[in-house]
Amino acid sequence: MRPAVESLLARERPDRPRDLGRRERRLETGLTAVVLVGAVACIVLGRGPCPAPLTLAVCIAVGTVTASVRLNAGGGSATGATLGVVAMLWLLPLWWVPAAVAASLCLANVPGALMARHPAWRILTAGGDAAYVFAPVLFLVAVPYGPSAWLLAPALALQFGADTALSIARESLGRGIRPELQLQVMGVVFGVDMTLAPIGAAIAAFAVERPLVLLTVVPLSALLEAIARERNARLSDAADRVAALERERERVDVALHRTGRSLAAGLEGLDVLEVAVGSAVDALDADAGRARLAGEHDATIFGARPGQACAAHTTALLAAERGALAGHDEVIAEGGGWHALAVPVRRAGAISIGRADRPFTPRERRLFAYLAAHAATALERGELAERACAQHRLDPLVGLLDRRSLRDELHVAVERADRTQSRLSALMLDIDGLCDVNAALGEQAGDETLQAVAAFVAERCRLTDLAARYEEDTLVLILPGTSLDGAHMVAEDLRTGLSRLDVPAGIGTIRITVSVGIAERTAAASSAEALLDAARCALIAAKDAGRNCTVAGH
Repeated sequence: MRPAVESLLARERPDRPRDLGRRERRLETGLTAVVLVGAVACIVLGRGPCPAPLTLAVCIAVGTVTASVRLNAGGGSATGATLGVVAMLWLLPLWWVPAAVAASLCLANVPGALMARHPAWRILTAGGDAAYVFAPVLFLVAVPYGPSAWLLAPALALQFGADTALSIARESLGRGIRPELQLQVMGVVFGVDMTLAPIGAAIAAFAVERPLVLLTVVPLSALLEAIARERNARLSDAADRVAALERERERVDVALHRTGRSLAAGLEGLDVLEVAVGSAVDALDADAGRARLAGEHDATIFGARPGQACAAHTTALLAAERGALAGHDEVIAEGGGWHALAVPVRRAGAISIGRADRPFTPRERRLFAYLAAHAATALERGELAERACAQHRLDPLVGLLDRRSLRDELHVAVERADRTQSRLSALMLDIDGLCDVNAALGEQAGDETLQAVAAFVAERCRLTDLAARYEEDTLVLILPGTSLDGAHMVAEDLRTGLSRLDVPAGIGTIRITVSVGIAERTAAASSAEALLDAARCALIAAKDAGRNCTVAGH
């Protein structure tokens, strides 16, 4: 991106009024003062003949009209003033030319001030634009032959050189614009001046004896003004359209950043990837996109036009997606006339977009990476929220699932068993004599005993098992894929292991025994509630049988 100072000319609108900064205004005022002093000095020191009043009036009038014609070019504008300047060099005493040019330039700014196109003080500072005329005047004064056709070229060359140096100095000192950028504007100005100079010289040659002939420049200036006005209107409209496109691009950038913040607000899994890639397809003018979770074969596809088929299975798009899933930070792929871009989203998957007409720009790639980063943030927050939620579902004393969470998870296990046609068993374990421990040694000792038993049970759980606290001194273990015989083996392993577990209490230890009831899900007890009831009945039977034993339910 160009620096802000270098892009100033591209952003300036000569058709729009602008105020000058303090430094620029001081510079313009000082330059006008120098021009006016120089013009007066030329008249006083030149001691030449005074021009005929009619000739002077006609020259100033023509200079005013021609200087009013403006052709916008970049951050500046070219004028038709060369028509008037050439005529003045030809018809007026040379020492009077700077004053006449300065007067015509100031008068040319009067209509703009009256119509509020620019500030009124611009009339006073416009005289500084006449500084360039001193170069051709001094050249022609030094040549004893006076103005002639063959001297026109070197005089105008000096005028263009002085105008260039003056413009570069003014813009550099006033607005900090670099010389090479100002030369881009001056190229258009020189083209206009070189076209008008021969016409002005021809008309001035005929006006030597008849000054009123010079007024024929007025219709020509009117024609140029009409052409310039129409051209400037088209340029202004084009500039407005460009500005509107720039605002639209800024709007898209803002929308993408807002989408990024929305992604981090609470969506989960594939939903996050879908929002990210869908937003990218719309905002980055892509033709298709894909959102795919790691480990999944299928992807969610997007098209630029909802409801219509899109080319989301092109070779380039698939190759980019595979590269992103393989862990590459950014993958750019081309093939079959398609350009694709893909980025990984943490360890969750990848998002990719593609289009047929052109590759993605660095700016678009940065925005796409921005969306992917926020999608990763959203997934990470989702995981943290899930962990926090899971922690809130744990029993605060023993760290196992609480009773409500047990019922929810058991319903899920039952549905899974139905879907996979697999077995499911439940084990209900009760600590024998825990009330006696509380009464004899205090509730702290009872809590420590319960915590020791819960830790022992959790240690021996498989990854697929579910351990929960069911009641005060009762724990439940859900055993997916386990038959009644398998549940009996687990129960006996727990019971015998706990019998060898000593819990410190004061100066002694507490010997633990447990009663266990087990049940398997059958056609007669197929629901989650029925399975727990069967295990509970088996536990009651174990207690009635003398405790410290395992009983299977029917």
